[in-house]
Amino acid sequence: MQSVGEKRSGFKQVLGMRQVLAIAIAAISPTTSVFLVYGAGLSSAGTGVFWAFVIGACIAISMAFCYAELGAVFPGAGGAYTIVRRALGKPFGFITVLLFLVLGIVISASILVSSATYLNSLLPQVPVNWAALVMMVIVTWFSLERIGAASWVAMAMLIIELAVIFAFIMISFAGAKHPVSFLIHPATVDAHGHSVGIGMSAMLAAVVPALFAFNGYDWPLYFAEETVNAKKALPRAVMIAVLASVATEVLAVASATLAIPNLSAAVKSDAPLTYIAQSTMGHVGATILVIGVVIAMFDTGLSGNLAYARIYLDSARDQSWPSPINRFFPV
Repeated sequence: MQSVGEKRSGFKQVLGMRQVLAIAIAAISPTTSVFLVYGAGLSSAGTGVFWAFVIGACIAISMAFCYAELGAVFPGAGGAYTIVRRALGKPFGFITVLLFLVLGIVISASILVSSATYLNSLLPQVPVNWAALVMMVIVTWFSLERIGAASWVAMAMLIIELAVIFAFIMISFAGAKHPVSFLIHPATVDAHGHSVGIGMSAMLAAVVPALFAFNGYDWPLYFAEETVNAKKALPRAVMIAVLASVATEVLAVASATLAIPNLSAAVKSDAPLTYIAQSTMGHVGATILVIGVVIAMFDTGLSGNLAYARIYLDSARDQSWPSPINRFFPV
């Protein structure tokens, strides 16, 4: 009896749970997420950014349960697209794939530009735009290779990324400048540099970027046709990915916030985590951290690209596009 993947596309089931889990955590990328989002959360909610991440974590875990269940019921390379199309119908599926098309262009490009920006902070002679373009070419090349090889690349980079972020967490906790009450009672600074309390509306506003930071736990579902024993492995991978990322990111946010040397300076900083890292880890430690961020963001771009390609493939196989466009897809 043929598997779903073999019937529809000839995909070979070459991935184990560890590989799809690595791709999922790389797509979430705790390091990338915290570095992209922490500054926005800190500026809007002050030390309440910690509680924004805790609230976001509860929402993300709840959504992950839904993805795990629905992914087992409606498996397919389209992941969320497949779920929406089979549960709600073709029109809603088309809207979903259009949204993913925009995300695939905007998110991947913005993450690689951010990676190139951090690289430029280490090597000013490397132009940001050209570095981002080269990264995109490399990501595209890896995406065209066999999925097994690309997954091992993602796993290797993920190990480096996690080593760096856990080192940052431990050093930040060890060099904490404030007691735990600094987190329990959210505060920020006013225009005069005085400490003021944070209202619920400001904290909830910071939940939105926090939710973005956890996004990506559904990534295992996009490899349903290439994973051995997918109906059992993928729901587990979804839940492990979200729990591992939630734990890492909440710890990173807590440790960074407790290690803030000056709240007013951190809130006004364009890169508060770099500022915190320099104060706790020194120049060399902060440089190593930034190298880890560059690797993490590149890995996120690669993992994202792998999934987006499968969404577009699945939509083409379903002939979900208008007829003139469908004729261009010989599948």
